[in-house]
Amino acid sequence: MKTKLEEKMKRIYYIFIVCIMSAFMLSCGKKQDVNIPDKQEEKVQQEKKKEKEEKSISLQTDYHIEDYENGYLIVSKSDGILYGAIDRNNKNIIPMEYDSASFFDSELLKKKGKVFIKTSYEKKKSVFNKDGNKIINDLDTSAFGVVEYETEANQDVPILFYAQNSEKNNISIYNEDGSQKSSFNLPVDSDASILTVSEEWVNEQCFIVTIMASSWVNTYLYSYDGKLLKQWKNCSFRHCNARGKSGNEYHVYVEGGDWKKNKITTEKIYIDENGICKTVGKYSKVQERLDEFDSDKEPVEIIKTYHIGNNKENTISKSNDTWKYQTTSGDAVYDARYYSCLKIDTAYLLSNENKEACVITENGKKVLDYGDISYEGDEDYYYQNIKINKKNFFSDFNSVCIVTKENEKEVAHFYDEKM
Repeated sequence: MKTKLEEKMKRIYYIFIVCIMSAFMLSCGKKQDVNIPDKQEEKVQQEKKKEKEEKSISLQTDYHIEDYENGYLIVSKSDGILYGAIDRNNKNIIPMEYDSASFFDSELLKKKGKVFIKTSYEKKKSVFNKDGNKIINDLDTSAFGVVEYETEANQDVPILFYAQNSEKNNISIYNEDGSQKSSFNLPVDSDASILTVSEEWVNEQCFIVTIMASSWVNTYLYSYDGKLLKQWKNCSFRHCNARGKSGNEYHVYVEGGDWKKNKITTEKIYIDENGICKTVGKYSKVQERLDEFDSDKEPVEIIKTYHIGNNKENTISKSNDTWKYQTTSGDAVYDARYYSCLKIDTAYLLSNENKEACVITENGKKVLDYGDISYEGDEDYYYQNIKINKKNFFSDFNSVCIVTKENEKEVAHFYDEKM
């Protein structure tokens, strides 16, 4: 039989247990009440972070970023002496062992989304493709570049490279894979004192070469296979960078005659897509030539206007104190108006009434929406509190790269077409 003391102790024990459990439940309830909004806020922040990560890719690198194009970066070591290239996944494309490395300044390559990198080492020039393969080796050349004929963005045309050796009066043409298409010597006497050699890319079939020597100037029309199609002795040429009304017909003005007596005749010549020339006008008087040149020049736009899109079909133009981005029919693209515009590299920063800026690339698409870039007036735009300039903002036909710094390392933020 239990004593009164035992029963009393038992009741105290039960009361103690109940108090402990009540206190625990109350504390759990309070903790839950406090943490519900915290968890909701954390979820919102995670969703925002995920959305930003989906919009862009970031890469941290030990190298200094020199340039960007189509997912590839020209980089240099911290001492700025040796150069190479990586992709945006930090894969080495070109080893860091060249005196210089750069992308080709080619609108044609940007339209096509093609990436080629030229390097130099001890004055020898080479070309790498995007896979890091050296397709053209160690050229000793005075001029080197991409054959830059006009074309539509979706037109299937060959990519060609040219190399000019002024000492040997030689021009070489290379295919996209680096194989040599042609190599030919210019029709110049070995003892001629050549001042300049200039090329004009007519179309994907032919090009013009003008050679200026100390005592004469000649103009030649060549195919890319090295075949001489036509020559104009003692003649130079000028053009208005315009095509004829029928497709690929391209016109130039060829000037020749007695230069010392100023008796010069100018012929207006159409060159079709097969390199066939047709004279459509002759002008012997100075004023006639000037009038013809003036009538053929593209009109100068007083109001600043940018033509963008795959085929330059859209315009960004200033209207009073604001900017408009429109189609050729006058319809607004994205917003009805913008409050500032800055062209940097090949992209356009346009701000709204809240002083937030979006980014439009050369193909006319928005790659970065409002929220990441702020507009502070004049030409001051900021990304992550860093002022945007030509050294930290790079763009190509359809993407941009913005460079920031974290822990003394450079970070590249990539934005592609998403809208």
